[in-house]
This record gives sequence, C-alpha cells and structure tokens, in this order.
Amino acid sequence: MISHSLLLSIVADIKSQSKIFAVVADGTQDITSKEQLSICVRHVSNKLQVIEDSVGLYQVTETTGDAIAATVEDALLWFGLDANLLRGQTYDSGANMAGILNGCQAVMRRKYPLALHFHCAAHCVHLVAQHAAESDVLVRDCLQWVHELGKLYRRSMKFNSIFNAVVSETDGNSSTPAPAARIKPLCPTRRLCRHPAVVSVVDTCAVVLDSLHKMADSQRSETAVKAQGLHEKFSQGTTLLGLRIAMCVTGPLHELSRVLQARCETISGMIECVQAVR
Repeated sequence: MISHSLLLSIVADIKSQSKIFAVVADGTQDITSKEQLSICVRHVSNKLQVIEDSVGLYQVTETTGDAIAATVEDALLWFGLDANLLRGQTYDSGANMAGILNGCQAVMRRKYPLALHFHCAAHCVHLVAQHAAESDVLVRDCLQWVHELGKLYRRSMKFNSIFNAVVSETDGNSSTPAPAARIKPLCPTRRLCRHPAVVSVVDTCAVVLDSLHKMADSQRSETAVKAQGLHEKFSQGTTLLGLRIAMCVTGPLHELSRVLQARCETISGMIECVQAVR
C-alpha cells in the first residue's frame, strides 16, 4: 500500500509539473541469478529542479533489446505515463541497451522518435578507469590483490576477527571500526568504487600486513595459505607503489563521477569538469 501510494504521488508530480520525462534503466542479477531491471524516472519540477525517482525492480526473462524495451513500456503503462511524452533514455554501453539496431534505445526510438538516447556519463568514466587500470600490468595486478584481500576479509570470520583485533590494538580503542568497515572486494563493474577500497588499504597497510601474518600463522588451511600469499605481495614496496599510482588515476575520476551524478549539474558544467580532469 505504501509503495503504491508513493508511485501514485510520483506520477502525479510528473503529470502536473513536467509532463515530459526521461527513463534511466540498468540490469543486474540478484542473489538467485535472476535478471532484474532497475527503472528510474527523471523529470523537472516547477522550480526547475531535476528529480530522479527509482520506481522499482522488474524481472526480465530475456536480456535482449526487445525484451528490455517491452519491460520499460509495460512499466510506463502500469504507472499511467504516456510513453509519447518520453524525451530521454539513459543506459550503459551494452549492445542490448545502446545498440544502434537492436538495442533497447533503438527499439524505443523507432516507436517514440523524440526519446533521445544518452550514454550514462558516469558509466563512461568507469570505462575510462577500467581501460586505464588494465593498460599497466603493475596497477592491474595490485588492484587484483586488493580484491583478493577484500574477499578474504568478507568470507573468513577468523581473519575478520584478527583484523578487528589488530585495529583495536593499534588505535587503543575497540570502538573504532572505521578501517575495518572499508575493507571490501572491488566491484567488478563499477570500477571507480575501487578508489575508496584502495585508499583504505594504503592507509591501513601496517594493520593489513600484521593481520595477514597472524592469519597465516594461526592455522594450516587453504585460507592461511592465501593469507601468506597476500602477505608476501603486500610486503613488497612495488605493491604500495602500484596502488599509489592507481590512486593518481582513480582519485580524480572518482570525484568526476560523483560530480557527473549530481542532480543539479548542467551539461556545460559537466563538460567543464571533464576538461579540468583531462
């Protein structure tokens, strides 16, 4: 009932204030490996404020452009929004989303020619970060080791406990969980989410090394072997150098991505920010 009421309120605002609107859609798999399509609606209020509302997750049986376009159309129909007033659609660069012939945007534009397609600016920055990281072997390998460290921290309760204990000993205050909370696996698709994880590892390098050493000596198991291997990698000065080189690239791009997603940002402002970072 609450969900339905909120959706009615969002649709009422669009119809009374903006009338025209845009959609933002992206797909992902849930924990049961079912494909879920996230749909957001953007419109401009009477005060010229950009408003973006998430209107739900919708399960799709196929990930083709036709299937995704049909899901978006069905969602708009269910909301009571006239698709003829659709003026923009934003997706990532996947062929099923942005393909010029059979992508979702192409299918939608054949039916609604005024629904212009825009490649998500933040996604473009993620692609830049991905290619930049993969162009250098040292940076690529160092980021992979940070990812393995995050997986070890998430999956091993023993290492989790050892790490938190070392943090408490180092800070002298057991109620300070900040460093531990930021150790996590790197997101495979959102490359710039890796920047905070890398910064955390660099800032807590001594704690990470001490924790891995204690984990390797605590027992004989596959986890202990992995901890020993990571300890050897993070003990090398080249690893810290590689992570600091990565931060020189991901830092400005991470900030650019944050700015590009600001609700009040303008096209001219985005271009200015891109030129500054370049």
